[in-house]
Amino acid sequence: MWVCYKSITFLILLNLVFVMNQIATSAPMGARSSIAPENSSKVTLGSLGKEKLERIYKVIGQENNFKEAAQIFDLMSGPWADYSRDVKWENSITDDISPFEFSVVFRGSETTPIVRFLIEPQEFPLNIQSNWKAGLALKEKLKTLPSVDVSKLDKILNIFSPPTAQNIESHFSIWYATILEPNKPLIKVYLNPQIQGEEKTQELVKKAFSTLNSEYAWKFVSDRVYSSKNPSKILYFSLDLLSGDKARTKVYMASKSLKDVEAKLQGCLNYVSGSASKWVKTLTNKDVFDKKPIQITYNFTSEHDRPGPTIHIPVRSYTENDEKAVERLNDFLSPEQIKTLKAIITAISGSSLKDEKALTYVSFRPSAEGQLDVYCYIAPCIYNKKESKK
Repeated sequence: MWVCYKSITFLILLNLVFVMNQIATSAPMGARSSIAPENSSKVTLGSLGKEKLERIYKVIGQENNFKEAAQIFDLMSGPWADYSRDVKWENSITDDISPFEFSVVFRGSETTPIVRFLIEPQEFPLNIQSNWKAGLALKEKLKTLPSVDVSKLDKILNIFSPPTAQNIESHFSIWYATILEPNKPLIKVYLNPQIQGEEKTQELVKKAFSTLNSEYAWKFVSDRVYSSKNPSKILYFSLDLLSGDKARTKVYMASKSLKDVEAKLQGCLNYVSGSASKWVKTLTNKDVFDKKPIQITYNFTSEHDRPGPTIHIPVRSYTENDEKAVERLNDFLSPEQIKTLKAIITAISGSSLKDEKALTYVSFRPSAEGQLDVYCYIAPCIYNKKESKK
């Protein structure tokens, strides 16, 4: 009975926040719940995003959960949902500069994946300052959702706020992501440690961990920044917008060789030495990564003084097409999972696996039970397919 009440409460509050957001932005009631055909002259980024999201839910047979997912997408894409697809801003979410990206997670042997998406709040004049402003406004709306806790984020916002000058070489100030667990979505935020210049990255991350009373986490990270000859770049600082001991504080770090990957993973929870080298080599056939680096996430919680790792592999940069990339996943996914992944990629890209490179990253996260979760990131393929896909 308690679970039922909790679910109803979430749906009611989500609908309330959604309606209030429509009123605040002067959008006609129901305008954002409709989906324009992809080839329509009236297509917007929001309608196109929801069309592709609906395709995913149809593939996995969870059409009944699409309404809730679409409302969350509406809420989080609000700053740009009504923009024409002709509006472009050079961002770093995915290679085709779309302001959002989809991903699915296969947890162990489960055949039905969890759906997720990552978005960048954007508003005109489309720069890191205006997008930061849009991100702060979105935070105020998200905090009204059940289970969302922005208290940690509020403590460190000033650390990662963008400078007023426009001379910072960055196309990213703040992102949000959602794990679309039915009736209990998890919201995450991503901040830019290089927002004040690459030379201040470590200073900002250290200050953030200190502010969150997590000095032990900075000690772990800083020891690995210098594990190779050249200091590694810290790419992202992330928080689960959730209260409790399981809420994660995450740091993403780049690695350009298998040797460096293994050095950075030493001491991580649930990690067996040498595993990442096998995963990465299977998907890339490379030992050194000159196109795009491997990324390692350190997932810290208050339950442990060491993080659990996630290893992110930029498969798009090291495979010919999606067919080849998925073929290499046969060692990690069951035939049924492979079938589902192929259908999802095709549904999003609208192309055959031989003709597209929509699968951008594959990530692995080992668990304490020995389970290996597989994350597949898929570009929405909104813009010209001939644009750079390196």
